[in-house]
Amino acid sequence: MFHGFIWGMSVDICFARMQSMDLSSLSLATSAIHLALAPAFLLSAVVTLLGAIAGRLARNVDRMRYLQGQLLDEKGIPKVLAAHYRKELREFRFRGRLGTSAIFADVLSGVLVCLSILELFGHVIAERVVTPNLVIVTFASGLLFFLASLLLILVEVVIAYRSASWDVPLQHEESWRSQQEPQ
Repeated sequence: MFHGFIWGMSVDICFARMQSMDLSSLSLATSAIHLALAPAFLLSAVVTLLGAIAGRLARNVDRMRYLQGQLLDEKGIPKVLAAHYRKELREFRFRGRLGTSAIFADVLSGVLVCLSILELFGHVIAERVVTPNLVIVTFASGLLFFLASLLLILVEVVIAYRSASWDVPLQHEESWRSQQEPQ
């Protein structure tokens, strides 16, 4: 109930402010909202990419933990298979670094896009003129970091495909697995 009272007061304040606005102020507010829509759509793309990267990174970490467990256990793992697992671990570490770097670039992109949105709304709220260069710099920087994030994920995907264990020593793995099954 208290929350509703505060919200009701803020609505009353907004209506009072809108009544004191002249038509040019309303036009400025409308144009600021229109200008802020493009960065808002980019922000939704940033969040979507962040979720996809986090999912890839989680699968990467799960596989690393599995391989580390297999190597620590080493119950008769053939040396060829153990060597392959160590190679795969090195590749997963590198892919993890790529994924973490992509998350960093994506989050930084989101921060810069948010700054662009705040700058566009700043002139309506604080009734000041926005420096166009600042908006351009933050938005363009956000786009560049978003592009960097996409490129890092592209590299990670290519490495993942190339190291997808196509060259696992199958004869050793199959014989080892058959020995591990309970009789």
